[in-house]
Amino acid sequence: MIKKQAFKFLLEPNKGQLFDFLAFAGSCRFVYNKGLALLNENYRSGKKFIGYNQLASELVEWKNEESLSWLKEAPSQCLQQSLRDLDRAFRNFFTGKSQYPKFKKKGRHDSFRIPCQRVRVDQEKKLVSLPKVGWVKYRKSREIIGDLKNATISLNQGKWYISFNTEQTVPDPIHPSDIKTTIVLNNVNSVHLSSGVGGDNTYQAEEKKKLIRLNKTLTRRKKYSKNWLKTKGKIDRVRSKAARIRLDNIHKATTAICKNHAVVEVVNLMDSVSAKNDNTLSMRYEFVRQLIYKQEWLGGEIIRRESKLL
Repeated sequence: MIKKQAFKFLLEPNKGQLFDFLAFAGSCRFVYNKGLALLNENYRSGKKFIGYNQLASELVEWKNEESLSWLKEAPSQCLQQSLRDLDRAFRNFFTGKSQYPKFKKKGRHDSFRIPCQRVRVDQEKKLVSLPKVGWVKYRKSREIIGDLKNATISLNQGKWYISFNTEQTVPDPIHPSDIKTTIVLNNVNSVHLSSGVGGDNTYQAEEKKKLIRLNKTLTRRKKYSKNWLKTKGKIDRVRSKAARIRLDNIHKATTAICKNHAVVEVVNLMDSVSAKNDNTLSMRYEFVRQLIYKQEWLGGEIIRRESKLL
């Protein structure tokens, strides 16, 4: 069995490296959006879909343009990975796995990916070497195990993180339990097992009070003033902390479920969540995603079933 695993760490770049990270993320976003605009125009004109290979040749022409010569400052592999992401997004759309690709916005999910051939890791010194950046410190919390496939550098709440994606061959696992359970995803905040056990992933009461108070303060501030930006930053930090708490709760719940049950049936009540509730949909997706890979690692089985509310 091939076990895929990611190891995420906080980076500690200097000022020059911070500038490079922002520039590389911006270049990758620009290439993604320019490729998407080209594909949209191509679709409107009735032409055939342009795949990654053709987009890669377009990238070479873009970099040779005088007005876009700044693209050469970013590693070429990062820009190519952006076009691969765009190609994958369209293929997922064609197969019904996702919605039509959207343009990326500055400040939202800024990131770039580097193939393993251009990344070197010194775990003893807690350093990682990145192309056109050099050696960068990272906060090592555990050993990186497996063969490195790629590294993704991402920005979250003003801090840069690196995620090492690895693969390793392990013996086929045998689940220690023989119990089956059914999980009903029935509303916005809760998950119920057939055994009667429930899990709550709501905001903490303190976070709710803070958000209400800060949002009231924000409405009294002049938009984009120093005090408005300061209050907006506080709101973002509270929401970020609440998101981390939700993710931690999901990890604890899915780990406990998978360790104690060999077969897990997931029943999704399709009409229980509004299509506009992106936060709930993302939580539900993350919950099921974790169940799938954790059961695979433990040798268990996942059964997915759709059901409608009566």
